[in-house]
Amino acid sequence: MTALVDAHLHLQFSELFGDADAVVKRAQGVGVTAMVCNGTTPADWPLVADLARRHPCIIPCFGVHPWYVAQAAAGWEDELGRHLDAIPSAIGEIGIDRWIEPRDEALQERVFRRQLAIARERRLPAMIHCLRAWDWLMQILTSEPPLPAGMLIHAYGGSVELIRPLADRGAFFSFTGTTFEPRRQKLRDALRAVPQDHLLAETDAPSMLPPVGLRVEPPTCEGAAVPNEPANLPLIVRAMAAERGEDEMELRHAMSQNASRLLGALLHG
Repeated sequence: MTALVDAHLHLQFSELFGDADAVVKRAQGVGVTAMVCNGTTPADWPLVADLARRHPCIIPCFGVHPWYVAQAAAGWEDELGRHLDAIPSAIGEIGIDRWIEPRDEALQERVFRRQLAIARERRLPAMIHCLRAWDWLMQILTSEPPLPAGMLIHAYGGSVELIRPLADRGAFFSFTGTTFEPRRQKLRDALRAVPQDHLLAETDAPSMLPPVGLRVEPPTCEGAAVPNEPANLPLIVRAMAAERGEDEMELRHAMSQNASRLLGALLHG
C-alpha cells in the first residue's frame, strides 16, 4: 500500500509532545511514513528540532506563525537561520490572518514577507497559513518573486476561483478531516476542484479533530479530551477519495508523488 505523508501538524504542542513516541508509532502502524512538523514561534523551534532528531520520519519546519508575530523578539531571523542550518528543514508555519484578535496586520505582513524572502534565498518550501485573508495573500504573493521550491497552503479554506492562480504560483493544497463536517460544503467544493497533481492531506494535529468516523481514539485518551493525531490520516484520505470520486489507491499514489515534488530531499534524504 502506498505510503502516506501528513503534510502539516504540530507534534511539539503540549497535547502530543509528552506522548510523541507513541503518537509516531501509531501513525507508522497505519502507513503514515512522514510527518511535516511546523514550528510557530522561536520558543518551540527547539522542540521541533528535538522531535526530528529522535524520529527520522519527522520533517521539521521553522517559522513565525501570524498569531505569534509579536512574540518574535529582535534577532529572530538569526535564530531562524541557525535552526535551518542545523538540520534539513523547511519554512513554516508562516502566513497572514484576519481572524485572530487583536492583531497587528502591518507586523504580520512584514514578518511574512521576510520569511518568504528566506524561503526564496534558501530554496526551501514554505508552509503557509491563511485565514479570512485571501485577497491579502494574493496581493502579497503577486507582488513577490516566485518561490523556487513552492509552497503548501495548509488547511485550504479559500474559494474555488483562487485555486488555479495559486497553483500557477507553485502552490499545493492540503485538507484536514474537518472538511467533512456537514457545514463545510465550501471546503468540499474546493477539495473537488483542486487538480490531483496539487493535492495533499494533513491532520493539523493536535488541532482540527475530524468528525466521528474519521478518527481513531488513542488508548490513553479514554474518557478524556481526544487530540487529533497523524494516525487519523488514512481515514481522512479515504474520505477525500470518496468526495472526489477517485480510487483511493490512485489518490494515495498521486499524493505521494506530490509530496515528493514539494519536499524533495527533505522527504527522501
